[in-house]
Amino acid sequence: MPTGGSRSDGVCMLRVDESALSFAVEEGLSNARKYRLGVGSPIHVSATFESVDPAERTAALGDDRERLLHVKVCNLSSTLLSKEDCNKAFEPGYKAHVEDASSDGLGLESVRKAVVGANGSTWLQMHRESDGGAWATLHIVLPVEVEHTSQLMSGDDGRTPPVPSPVPPPSVAVVADAGAPQLETLVVAVASAPSTARPAAGWSASRRPIVCCVDDSDAMRNLLEMILEDFMDAEGLGHLSGTLGATRAEQVAFIDVALGRLDLQLQPRSEVPREIRAADITIIDQNLWAEDEPTLLGTELVRQLRAAGFLGVCCILTGASDEEISSILACPGVDLALPKITSAKKLAEQCLLASAERRSHAP
Repeated sequence: MPTGGSRSDGVCMLRVDESALSFAVEEGLSNARKYRLGVGSPIHVSATFESVDPAERTAALGDDRERLLHVKVCNLSSTLLSKEDCNKAFEPGYKAHVEDASSDGLGLESVRKAVVGANGSTWLQMHRESDGGAWATLHIVLPVEVEHTSQLMSGDDGRTPPVPSPVPPPSVAVVADAGAPQLETLVVAVASAPSTARPAAGWSASRRPIVCCVDDSDAMRNLLEMILEDFMDAEGLGHLSGTLGATRAEQVAFIDVALGRLDLQLQPRSEVPREIRAADITIIDQNLWAEDEPTLLGTELVRQLRAAGFLGVCCILTGASDEEISSILACPGVDLALPKITSAKKLAEQCLLASAERRSHAP
């Protein structure tokens, strides 16, 4: 880290809520691609390491979280939003005024929930250029713990490899506290939280849970795949355990995948019939969208699964209100109904505990 006015390139290892960070950045990039000025229009991603203003610290940050990771996703925007619209972009159901009728909105409500759930903050900012263009910047701020800072490895010729500096778009200033250490000459490597994927009650290293998920959001499917690997130690990732939901065909086929009839490539399972296991846990989006199709409810998938004899856990994920979540939980066959802002660790723990409970009562 730069000290005494000299430059020292290195790696600062940070511990951060990986689920919230990866989800927010992926959703931010998805929106940047969708609403940028045109194909080939640049998208800039930068990160700064900032100190927490003591006057703004909250008890939620804790004494060991005195630093912030501030990520910015910037793009030349095809839509100029007012300050009011920037705030509304984080509200449920908001859609930007775009000509693309297939657009499902900015999707920033889920970003806000994920980031706030990790004790962070997020906001959208527009900057008008003199030529009439506009830059849109999604800010993502999360608390971090510093693991360590180390020097970059030298190249074969003994020189330190160059580290590219973040390139902010024209007229967009990167501002941080004057006394905060800047990482513009550092590579920021994000350390995952220690994996909690230890065998839960009723599971062992030789028999791990099969977990099948269905969601219409690319970002949520990526997040769920990370949870399956890092927090649930799911068996047969990409073959038996994994995610579906990009198309209506996948959403409908999810029933056969969870029952063990099809694999994740929607091909018949190749095992001997008596060796085929159905999923132990299903994680289902309550509102499954598909282009030119009516909404498919997760509770309807649960009804079909139970009618077919499914004995595993059915967990519904939703962005609905607490009252609606209670109604979903009361639906026949639903074991868990959780908000999409549930942390990765809690989601994994709740599903594994519910599965252990079901297995303990199995004949």
